Amino acid sequence: MQALRSPWVAPVLVGLVVLLGGCTPSRSVQCQRLSEIARTVQESAQSAVSGRTAAIARAATGFSVAIDQLNGLGHLDDDLVALRGTLLTVYGSSEEATNQFLQALEDRDRAQATTAVQRLEALAQDEQDALAQLKQRCYPEAEDGSGAGDEFEGEPEDGAAGETGGSPEPTASPSP
Repeated sequence: MQALRSPWVAPVLVGLVVLLGGCTPSRSVQCQRLSEIARTVQESAQSAVSGRTAAIARAATGFSVAIDQLNGLGHLDDDLVALRGTLLTVYGSSEEATNQFLQALEDRDRAQATTAVQRLEALAQDEQDALAQLKQRCYPEAEDGSGAGDEFEGEPEDGAAGETGGSPEPTASPSP
């Protein structure tokens, strides 16, 4: 019993409790943070569908911000770590493809623009799949029709242009 009265025992015990999970965010908080990041990306990408160069550039920045936010989430449950990795890959590739599209507009390179749009369309599907996984893992009650997790209903917008199925209508079209 004398050992429990030592001045270092109490802080060590408290530290062990905290280390073993006492201060990690709850799963619902983790899911909410992932959902908020995805929703922000979707809003940014949606504005880029207008084809305006400034909106497309903002979408590229939105992908970059999302990557920083995902990297800053800290501890996540094991199944959400893999999902974060998928979103990091999708958003990183979307940022690259968006910048490729912007460069194609500047260079008036129709082939490069088409390639970028096709890549963004494929990435939009990857994002849609990842968000479906997020919904399934975080909001399983949505499967029963309760409406939970509806923030991901519809087709998510991932890239800067072309994800809605049509080709972008830039304000300055690249010439052949």
